[in-house]
Amino acid sequence: MQHPNLQESTLASEPRSSRRRARAAFALFVTLALAVPTLAAPSSCGYAPLSIEPIAPSRADRYVGRARSFTVQFDNEDTATPVTTFPESNLKILRLDGTTVCEVDDGIWVRDALYLSGNERLLIAKRFSGSNDVLAFYDTRSCALKAQVDVSGRAWRIEANGLRLGEHCTDRALTSCQTTTLRRWSRACLPRRAAGR
Repeated sequence: MQHPNLQESTLASEPRSSRRRARAAFALFVTLALAVPTLAAPSSCGYAPLSIEPIAPSRADRYVGRARSFTVQFDNEDTATPVTTFPESNLKILRLDGTTVCEVDDGIWVRDALYLSGNERLLIAKRFSGSNDVLAFYDTRSCALKAQVDVSGRAWRIEANGLRLGEHCTDRALTSCQTTTLRRWSRACLPRRAAGR
């Protein structure tokens, strides 16, 4: 037969145990709820300009952009004048030991229009051919094209939460545009469909 005092002690401890479990479950729920927006936050893409500079002060035949784990490389045919585009070069991604990861040979590359995501898995590069200007999103591990946006005749800007595109612009500045739209970054850090401003 169970001692009366032991029975009362057991009954009294059950509500306290239930309350502890409920508090733990609530704390877990709050933690997960707060984590979801963080994972989906557009600013987590962290796109930043990738500076493309001569491989050495005395060499204008090759230009590189340096990431933490690889380099982006362009060969330059015109070594006599300042370079703004690379018309005769593949975009190459190389490991730090110099071995080639992959390369892309599509179009003319714009030197000051390359952006690298914060985790270095995506590279944005502006390329053009004829009358078409495109922002291309490449996987840095394979050079696979993940997305592209036509920016022909449009002003544009990479922002923390998305790609800002201008409509009816008089020059390359967004302030010259009659309207702009924002294509927010997806969880994969690629531009979603346009959202009006």
